[in-house]
Amino acid sequence: MRTPFYSTKVSVKIRKSETVVNSWNVFLECYPVFEKGRTVRKRIGINRSVTTVEFDKKHVSRTNSDGSVGYRARRDRNGIIVCKSDKDREVMLYADKLCSLKQAEYDRQIYASDADRKLMGLQKNKNEYLLNTLMS
Repeated sequence: MRTPFYSTKVSVKIRKSETVVNSWNVFLECYPVFEKGRTVRKRIGINRSVTTVEFDKKHVSRTNSDGSVGYRARRDRNGIIVCKSDKDREVMLYADKLCSLKQAEYDRQIYASDADRKLMGLQKNKNEYLLNTLMS
């Protein structure tokens, strides 16, 4: 039996592009995100793509109905997806930084004390008030 998640985990993922040949779109995946009494999986696109991803031929991720196999992307010690070109490595480092920031945001929501939550609520109300006064 799996143990339940109590906090949101953010990770960098890639998915084969439907429009460009030999290109993979990079996005962040957040799971589980607790919203309005239900658990959802959020995918946040970062508008970046890579072309020189290295795949780990030892680990099959899926086998398609036509018999073709897909492999997992290789990751280094820090969990960053390995790419051959410098440009793609920079994209992956950028995605990892965004992942760290988003993870810190979710952790801040979960581990905040009551006083911090009250301050976050006051800040949210202040921002909404300013937004409403500017739009009026």
